[in-house]
Amino acid sequence: MTGEVNARFCDLVKSLRPLIGKELSAGKQVAEVISMLTRVPGNRIGTAADPSQASQETLRKMSSDDRSFTKKLANAIYECMDLGQFIIRIDAAAIPVKQRIVDNLAEYGTKVNLDELGERCVKIALTVISRKAGQKLTSESVAAKIAYARGIADNKDALLMQCAGLCMECSASLIADKRGDGIPVYEILPIDPDVSSYGLDDYVVMCPTCAAKYKHHPSKSDIDRVRSEKKAVSKQRDFEGLLTPLSLEKELAKLLDDIRELGFEDTSHQQIQMRNPVPIRDKVSEDGELCREITDSVSSYYPFIAARMKMLEETQRLSFNDLLSQMHAKYLKYEGQGLSQAEIFDHLSDWIADRTHSRSRTASILVSYFVQICEVFRAPAQ
Repeated sequence: MTGEVNARFCDLVKSLRPLIGKELSAGKQVAEVISMLTRVPGNRIGTAADPSQASQETLRKMSSDDRSFTKKLANAIYECMDLGQFIIRIDAAAIPVKQRIVDNLAEYGTKVNLDELGERCVKIALTVISRKAGQKLTSESVAAKIAYARGIADNKDALLMQCAGLCMECSASLIADKRGDGIPVYEILPIDPDVSSYGLDDYVVMCPTCAAKYKHHPSKSDIDRVRSEKKAVSKQRDFEGLLTPLSLEKELAKLLDDIRELGFEDTSHQQIQMRNPVPIRDKVSEDGELCREITDSVSSYYPFIAARMKMLEETQRLSFNDLLSQMHAKYLKYEGQGLSQAEIFDHLSDWIADRTHSRSRTASILVSYFVQICEVFRAPAQ
């Protein structure tokens, strides 16, 4: 693989513009990429160890030249990197967006295959940041960090569901209440840091206190104990009923309350900009009445729900990708049981209503939104 050794952070930022948005200023584009690469522990937020504290002038200069990328900032990023999060963000991009990133990287001398885009972007970022921070990483350690990040990306949703919002070690809540908003506070750790590949059974989710005690050179007895405890706790907790990881049910309940309170005058004249505009009639072909119900709900409520989802995502009160994954997985489960489209729609509506203590009719409006964006039901392959 070529391109990483001489890569520049500014070139990576420019390559990622199709994902982060060309409308952002140059400095904000750099800040967005840094945000994608990091998850700052609560005790570091707002301190000198928080990468977001870099000045706008520094970030602006970094957009065109790596000479403004200081060792202090590089170390701040390195100490709180979440490379799995970075891969998840890239994986979630639409294929055309990924292809434009691939083309951009090629212009800067890095040839990347589409199916390895996440890992290669991580390798570029890790190579540049570690070099700037004065961290000497071997090729083996870089490969290990990338494998670990890929494992996090592939298993994060399942791990958060599996832990049920509680630390696997002490059962403390992984929600820190700040001003009434539930904010996830957790770390995903390898149970055995010396393994070469990672699957669902190789990670554990802990609160920051337990994570700090465990992650520095755990002994073999520690590793065996945590593996055993994870198996035992996993059997005890009821995962099937959960809607989304880490108490996102509360935010969805508020959203459904807002939907129910909307009047006709609030929805009848909205301009609809659809995401993934495959006609509903192509996806809901079995039942004309269901097709009309979903079409009516989408016509009335799509703009409101889309705007509210974006707001919740931006304020970090709801992970839209987590919700998409959970909804799609539930849909696939019902589809695999051979249920009709009407039965699947009703099951999903009842499931959301039960989890959020809302009305099924209101919950069905939210399910209709997921039909529109193609997480529920699919058009036949052409």
